[in-house]
Amino acid sequence: MTYPQYYVTTLKGGGTWITQLLSGTMQEEVAKWPQEMQDQVYQFHLIDDPATVPPDRTFRNALRYDSKKGFDYDMVIAKDIHLESMRTVREPILKRLDIEFSKATNNPVKQKEVEARRQILRDVTKVDLSKVKTTDELKAVWPEILRL
Repeated sequence: MTYPQYYVTTLKGGGTWITQLLSGTMQEEVAKWPQEMQDQVYQFHLIDDPATVPPDRTFRNALRYDSKKGFDYDMVIAKDIHLESMRTVREPILKRLDIEFSKATNNPVKQKEVEARRQILRDVTKVDLSKVKTTDELKAVWPEILRL
């Protein structure tokens, strides 16, 4: 056998793990994992061509593998991941705006401006993703207000 070898592990609850094996067998590798990880393993397959593994891991928890079709993404899960990423990026911005709003107690015009920005931020996850079919299209849907 030549190494490294790459395996895709399909999980019982959905999802996949990619493992680079430098020696031994995949069964030996899995036996080294903590029991809670072993319990999640449904099956694993040797990846014939490591170049087929998607290099972008942005939506890795939505990655699926079929031994006949190869890699693909569960777009429902990818969209959920994308929305959660928006929420994560939005959180510190909202906190800064909360402080800015508090400091503007004597300036109702400033408070109104800040509140408008906060509302735009709250609404970023209300974006319509129904026409999005690929992860590249999904990544393109990123509101300007979240760009740092």
